[in-house]
Amino acid sequence: MPKGDKKKQEQEQPVAPENPEEKVPKSFVFAKPGKAGHDVTSLMLDFRRVMLPNTAPNLQVTKRNVLKDFLQVAGPLGVTHLLSFTSTVKGIYLRMARMPRGPTLTFRIDQYSLMKDLANTQLNPAFVKKDFEVAPLVVLNNFTQDVPQVKLTKSMFQHLFPALNIETAKTEDCKRVALLSRNSADDSIEFRHFHIKTRPVGITKPLREVLEKAGEVDLSQYRDASSTSSSP
Repeated sequence: MPKGDKKKQEQEQPVAPENPEEKVPKSFVFAKPGKAGHDVTSLMLDFRRVMLPNTAPNLQVTKRNVLKDFLQVAGPLGVTHLLSFTSTVKGIYLRMARMPRGPTLTFRIDQYSLMKDLANTQLNPAFVKKDFEVAPLVVLNNFTQDVPQVKLTKSMFQHLFPALNIETAKTEDCKRVALLSRNSADDSIEFRHFHIKTRPVGITKPLREVLEKAGEVDLSQYRDASSTSSSP
């Protein structure tokens, strides 16, 4: 019998599901020993906390490390940004590099305050360890000028933090805000890091305490539930 032609069966290649973690920006924040003093190193560690949880919190840097070392490990680890603090006789600088092909932006730091200094001025410091389990919300102010350097800077900071998914975001996860406000007069940028929390309004203070600290408020002083809303 004549041999019939065999039809090649095309096999569809399965499409791998998208991994949400691959789209999350990740960073290395460091200051090379010998090129940054004690205060600049403290500033770098504070900025590393701002970038949590999508940064390497225990990254160790030695005098022997060069930029090439970070570039070699950035790809396999999914690192998208390098942030380097340096100190010279002319001032303190922050260099931000987008991996793997740039761009790179350099900022001169005019003034700064450390987290520990601000905490010492507060009666009840707000930040707790659990607040750093979710990335901060990013607010950009006055980055609307239609010029290349402003548009590039805006894009750089936007992609430095994870995008907010309104459909899956939870109010209780919104604990921090990173605010970047641009001054058009001198083209400077003010960077601030805030702790935020939600609280009910339009109710009495005792009732608000019950709602905010459910299970922690001593209710033995009230005769019934209405007493919480009638107390001064």
